[in-house]
Amino acid sequence: MNLDFYAHKKAEFTRSVAAIRGFSYHGFRKRLMAQGYEFFELPNSISAIQLFKKKRTSDLFLIFPPLTSIFKKKT
Repeated sequence: MNLDFYAHKKAEFTRSVAAIRGFSYHGFRKRLMAQGYEFFELPNSISAIQLFKKKRTSDLFLIFPPLTSIFKKKT
């Protein structure tokens, strides 16, 4: 899995993350929460991206499977 973290350069809200509900993001969620980040729990990646694009959060976490599994040839 690939873990991507995006941040707005000039976000109105600081230390707020749009994230998919139920993912631990390989322990990064706990680390960021300990640093005072607030997580907005969204049901899916589309919702998380939309919230981030509207600048309702300063940061965005996304998790993707490796491209090799996406384009894996079915046998």
